[in-house]
Formats: sequence, structure tokens, C-alpha cells
Amino acid sequence: MSVVQVVMRTEHVQKQNSLNNEIALLEARYIKSQHVVASRIASLDGYNTTAPKVFVSREQASLVFGSI
Repeated sequence: MSVVQVVMRTEHVQKQNSLNNEIALLEARYIKSQHVVASRIASLDGYNTTAPKVFVSREQASLVFGSI
């Protein structure tokens, strides 16, 4: 590869990383907005939250045994 190709490839990789970062930030904002809208819609129907959501908890260690 020539020096020009290496420079162009480096610039391309940097631009790709920047775009991936921007996409991730936009996805995070979108998900946050979805949660806000969903909670507003749920509150219109009279639902309300009583406890915080816990999707994954590591409070207690446990072992998982698989069958052979």
C-alpha cells in the first residue's frame, strides 16, 4: 500500500468510528425518549409505578449446573 492509501484508510477509519459514536448517542436518546413517551401513555390509562425496575441483579451469587 502506498502512503496515500494508508492516510486515506486512517481517515476513513476515524470517520467510521465517529459515525458509530454518533449513532450510539442517537440510539441512546431515542431509547430514553421511548421510555418517557411510554410512561406518559401509561399514566394516561391510570397506571403508576410503585417500585423501580430491576432488569439484572447481582445481589446474590448463584451457581448454574447444566445437564450432560
